[in-house]
Amino acid sequence: MQFYNAVLAASTYIKQTLKVAKVDVAIVFGSGHKGLADEVENPVAVNYVDVPYFPIPTNIGHGREFVFGQLHGKNIILFKGRIHFFEGYRSFYRSWLGLLSAFLGCELMISTNSCGAISTDLHVGDFILMSDHLNCSYYPMLNGTLTNHLIN
Repeated sequence: MQFYNAVLAASTYIKQTLKVAKVDVAIVFGSGHKGLADEVENPVAVNYVDVPYFPIPTNIGHGREFVFGQLHGKNIILFKGRIHFFEGYRSFYRSWLGLLSAFLGCELMISTNSCGAISTDLHVGDFILMSDHLNCSYYPMLNGTLTNHLIN
């Protein structure tokens, strides 16, 4: 319940700060894709530290802000960084950006990542389509605590 309230408080703050009722699309950047943030119309940058309960990335390659604006007539939020398991956050925080995007009203979320190590033919910024991932942490990714609350 505390996590639900944290996501709710963060989404309420963001909607009030941006003066919008709904965000259409969320994009979470991995390495090499941050340039898209320069393409949005009417950009508004917000530091993660200003948003209540927002987990702050400590990974050197990740930003600590999001950019909101319009792209092709859609309200879009571009997260320039995200947290990782190795940064010490509790496991349910890995779902933070996905749940926050849902609370903002997003019907589409695109999450990018750095996966160049899977092939020497890939370079930073290349796009691939992933259909699954390997969870080598032995921790469950979805423990159901918040998703059950949202479904019921």
